Amino acid sequence: MLSNTISARLKKVKEEIDPVMQALAQLEEEPSTTAKGGTAPDIKTLTPLLRVLIQMLTVHDFTALDKFLEISRYLGSDAHRPEVVELRRCIERYKFEAAQMSLQGLSQTLGIEL
Repeated sequence: MLSNTISARLKKVKEEIDPVMQALAQLEEEPSTTAKGGTAPDIKTLTPLLRVLIQMLTVHDFTALDKFLEISRYLGSDAHRPEVVELRRCIERYKFEAAQMSLQGLSQTLGIEL
């Protein structure tokens, strides 16, 4: 009798938890979002790419714009931040020192150590 009671209670708990577990699984599959509702930047992917970009800017590599364009895909909603717009402008104008400073500021904002 006790096992039937426990089984019945467990069945009720499972019925209550199943929709919650399905919702959690769906959330894990969706891209993360910021508090403002935009997509959050992919920090794990961005970190090595930004480190390469800073090295390219240091040696005045003219292909830095190509790397920046690759990086911008991973910025999510942060791609429209003023720091990102300024960084692109500096790279397009081959102002590598200014681009380095802009990139340093952006990386600090994102919490990435170059």
